[in-house]
Formats: sequence, C-alpha cells, structure tokens
Amino acid sequence: MTGKYYTFIVRIHDESGGKFRGQIQHIRTQEEAHFENFKDMKAFMVKHIGLPGKVVQKKDEHVV
Repeated sequence: MTGKYYTFIVRIHDESGGKFRGQIQHIRTQEEAHFENFKDMKAFMVKHIGLPGKVVQKKDEHVV
C-alpha cells in the first residue's frame, strides 16, 4: 500500500443516558485530547492529518 498512515488510539467510555466521553492520542506526537462528542474527536484527527479547509461528511458516510 502506498500513501501516508496516521495512527491514533481512541478510548470511548459509555455513560448512562446515551452520553459518552473519550480520549484520543496521536501516536507520532504523543499529543492527547479529551472529547465528549464525535465532532471534537474528528477535529483532533483532522488537525494531525492536515486536511485543508473544512471537511464535509458525505450523506451516506458514517462516523464510527
């Protein structure tokens, strides 16, 4: 496979009432962040991947 690879460790803690919180770590820089929604987790990843501008999620694309 060609291209760049980005490695993250993501920990998600399921809380009562359908809420969750988590922690994400970028392996190369060892930088970590805490989040309470997928938007914040994705923003952390985009920051390290270096995608230009705003990332738009396609209608049929699911965030997992």
